[in-house]
Amino acid sequence: MGLSSAVHVAFWVTVVFVVLERSGAETGTSWGPDQLPELQSSGSGRTDAIASVVLAGLFTAALLWDQLRGVVRIDGETLPILNPGLWPGWILALVALLALDVVLAMTVLIRRRWTAGLAAANTALAVLFMSWALTLIGRAELVNPEFVDIVLHSNGVDAPTVRIIAVILAASIVGGSVWDIIDGWLKARRDRRR
Repeated sequence: MGLSSAVHVAFWVTVVFVVLERSGAETGTSWGPDQLPELQSSGSGRTDAIASVVLAGLFTAALLWDQLRGVVRIDGETLPILNPGLWPGWILALVALLALDVVLAMTVLIRRRWTAGLAAANTALAVLFMSWALTLIGRAELVNPEFVDIVLHSNGVDAPTVRIIAVILAASIVGGSVWDIIDGWLKARRDRRR
């Protein structure tokens, strides 16, 4: 009943306005597109900054939890997914990249726009993250070898399949990073036009 009423109200209001517009009747007010408010940049909003801070915090907490407590519990023992040998150097480098990403998001928020310099900084951060991840994947040092043995190999997953999983992971990282780079430059271009 409610849906039917909503459809009828929308339909009849539309019909009345079409008739008034086509007949040239004066409605008492005039309106034009120039009265619309200025558009703000889609990439310099508070939402992007909040999302960057929250995601960086969650990801950092997950990294530290994995290294200090382990994520997977097998036979009463906890097992980290990431290689424990990455601690502290490689993990702290990733945390530093996350912190720099937050600084970039806050800078965009404060300036209220993307610039070519900020897009270049975003590109550098994405390339550094790709380098970090692909180096470790290429060396087979990203994932804990004990985790691979217990979770994958002991369940019948052979070495070629593990390599395929690594290639899919690497392709996902490259794809996400390339998209982030493109998005930053598109936002900078949009803001330059304003």
